[in-house]
Amino acid sequence: MRSRIWKFGAMLLVAGSTGLLGCGPGPDNVMAPNTAAPDPLPEGAYPEIVLLNGLEHVVVKEKPTVTGPTSEGPLNVRVPIRSVTDEWLRIEYRFMYSTADGEQLTTDPIWHQQQIAPRTRVFLQSNALSQRATKWQLEIRGH
Repeated sequence: MRSRIWKFGAMLLVAGSTGLLGCGPGPDNVMAPNTAAPDPLPEGAYPEIVLLNGLEHVVVKEKPTVTGPTSEGPLNVRVPIRSVTDEWLRIEYRFMYSTADGEQLTTDPIWHQQQIAPRTRVFLQSNALSQRATKWQLEIRGH
């Protein structure tokens, strides 16, 4: 009985080692690369004002004022936000602009810093650099 167990163990060891030594089936080299899943958010539903790093719990927004573009100037955006916490907030924000068909006009947007006193309102404002800009997005993150 004992010799059968030893023989069976030896067979498992040999069978397992052949797979480890490359004698078994090789890797599947005909695989497509990973790809992203489709975004379930409908096109056009992405918000204009995005709060990052948990700021959605301590910052609220009011209705933005958007003017232009006109023959006199590019798109201008002014967004009132307010702190709803008893602590000072240090934020960074950036505006990004695009054309009506989605072409990004802001290739490397600069993060601007702002401090907000407890429970106060500030206005974040920006002008597009191109008359072609018709859409905008504001990202705000904690600093």
